Amino acid sequence: MYDPRKRHVDLNLLLVNVLDGKGGKARSVPIDPGDEAYSILERRKREGKSDFIVPNPHTGKPYTCVTKSLDAACEAAEIERITLHWLRHTFGTWHIMAGTDVRTLQGLMGHEDIETTMIYVHLVESQKHEAARALGAFKKNCHKITTEEGSKVVAISA
Repeated sequence: MYDPRKRHVDLNLLLVNVLDGKGGKARSVPIDPGDEAYSILERRKREGKSDFIVPNPHTGKPYTCVTKSLDAACEAAEIERITLHWLRHTFGTWHIMAGTDVRTLQGLMGHEDIETTMIYVHLVESQKHEAARALGAFKKNCHKITTEEGSKVVAISA
C-alpha cells in the first residue's frame, strides 16, 4: 500500500512523488502552483499533525485502502462518492481537452503502452466545432500565392 507522506510532496520542485502507484510503478506527477490542489497540499504539509497527507483520523496512520481514503475524503467534503477510475478518466479527458499531447499524457498517467492512453482520447462535440473554427480562422489569415506552372496551379499558404 502506498503511504503518501508529506516528504513525497515537493512544493519547491512542484512534484508529488508516487512511490508505488498503479501497477507498482514509481513516478513524479507535476503540480501547478496556481491550482487548488497545490494549496491543499501546502496546507496539509504545514498544518497536518500526521506525517501522512491524508491520514486516517482515528489512527493517524495511512488508510490501508486507497478507496477507503477517497471515500473518507468525499464524506469529509460532503460530496457524492466518486471512484478512482472516474478520477483517472477525468484527469486524462481534461488533459486532452486542454490540449495536452498524447505522449505527455502517457507519461503523466504512467502508461507503458500508448494504446492504453488512447482510451482517454475521445473528442467531444465542442472540440470538433472549435477545430472547425480554428481551421477557418487559419485559412482566413493565410497569404496565398498562386502561379501557373504548365497545366497545374500551385497555392502556397503561410
